[in-house]
Amino acid sequence: MTDELKPCLAYPCGGVLETNLYDASLTCSRCQFQVADELEYNALVAGRQAAIDDETQNPWKAAIIDELIVDCIYSKEHESDPRKALAEAIDWNCKVALDPSVSKEAQDLQQRAIDAALESVADLLDSGDALRKDAERYRWLRDEAFQATAARIVQMLPGHMDAEIDSAMNGANVMLRRAVPRTGAE
Repeated sequence: MTDELKPCLAYPCGGVLETNLYDASLTCSRCQFQVADELEYNALVAGRQAAIDDETQNPWKAAIIDELIVDCIYSKEHESDPRKALAEAIDWNCKVALDPSVSKEAQDLQQRAIDAALESVADLLDSGDALRKDAERYRWLRDEAFQATAARIVQMLPGHMDAEIDSAMNGANVMLRRAVPRTGAE
């Protein structure tokens, strides 16, 4: 055993390991971090130095691995498959950026989409022309069935189609009017 001071390996303790005379274990005077003996301590120091050397030689890998660890998605595969590690880090960050519960920008994007959809529905309700034009096209096809193809199509339709179209149009208009809040004087 040597009498040199051994710094505690528990970051950021800053204490010093002291040797226990009964079992030769080393224990920190501040945080009580303990290693079995000087051989284990030297192995831990060598492992830490190897990690520092690896990070110095390959800072890109260290940065990506750190990102995966911080995001809690690290696995041992990432050490040997850098493409997978990078892809999963990017995928995770994209998911977080698009999550409205996390990102204000995602909330704004979601709200803009909802507002645009409501505005489109309101415009459709206000004009009402699209549904009427569809009904007119159907009735024209039915009434003016002078072409062979059109006549066959009309013959395949049930006879109560007019009532179903009118019912669907009225029901859809009522449902849409309830769903879309009106603004301004009407």
